[in-house]
Amino acid sequence: MGQTRARPAFATDFWGHWPKGYKKNRCRAQPLFDRIMAKGTVTEAWALLHRMLQSLDVQKRSRQWQRGVIPNPDTWLRQERWNDDAPPTSDSWRSTPVGTGT
Repeated sequence: MGQTRARPAFATDFWGHWPKGYKKNRCRAQPLFDRIMAKGTVTEAWALLHRMLQSLDVQKRSRQWQRGVIPNPDTWLRQERWNDDAPPTSDSWRSTPVGTGT
């Protein structure tokens, strides 16, 4: 008999990816994560986690997050921020000097 694959776990599959120094409200974030991962099939839960982590990686490189404006994990989960449009990253944005016309 084959083993059934478990759903993603908060501590091992999500919490470790959150930026250090900004891990707050774990007691609120974990139940939200567990509820989100309980929806759909196990395969769908892993696909969603993959999408969440990809979005998280993009957001970590954004100007906003680089400036330290980072939502609490429970807010990010509750607002489904992995569905947000990709923010400009700090290396993709350059200010144009005034008067250059470009």
